[in-house]
Amino acid sequence: MSQVSKFNYILDTNVFIEAYNSYYAFDLVPKFWQMLIVQAQLGNVRSIDHVLREINSGDDDLQRWVVSEFNQWFENTEQHDIMKAYSQIIDWSSDAGNYTDKAKNEFAQFENADAWVVAYALVAKSVVVTLEKLNDNVTKRIPIPNACEVFNIKYINTFEMMRQLHMMPLE
Repeated sequence: MSQVSKFNYILDTNVFIEAYNSYYAFDLVPKFWQMLIVQAQLGNVRSIDHVLREINSGDDDLQRWVVSEFNQWFENTEQHDIMKAYSQIIDWSSDAGNYTDKAKNEFAQFENADAWVVAYALVAKSVVVTLEKLNDNVTKRIPIPNACEVFNIKYINTFEMMRQLHMMPLE
């Protein structure tokens, strides 16, 4: 049995960054950010420590919001089951013939959250929320949905998650 708590949705870094930089900027749609907190409090959404590290590399309002408002909902990936899943995902990526060596190396970098997001979702049986798209023709990077497909992990975008959770930030 897994040591990981079960959450429906695991958020990729780009969910936070794209919302912050464009359609749900803090000053335009603050309700989106409040609703993320509510959904986290309800146990519906989480992210992981590697996503937190990527966001913390910035020095902006998003980084400050994450630290002050959402920090407690980034799950620790230093658990045996997750590390084992991460190893499986990295093994797959290194053997995948359709990606460049550079793409494989970037995907396998410890600091890169992508493989960790997939590993966490695999163990927790969660849905990955990402703005990346499935692309079987890409060779220069490994998109999260491509890895999700291999490991039979469901993935959706931010807007579909919002529909499923009935998050309506513009009401």
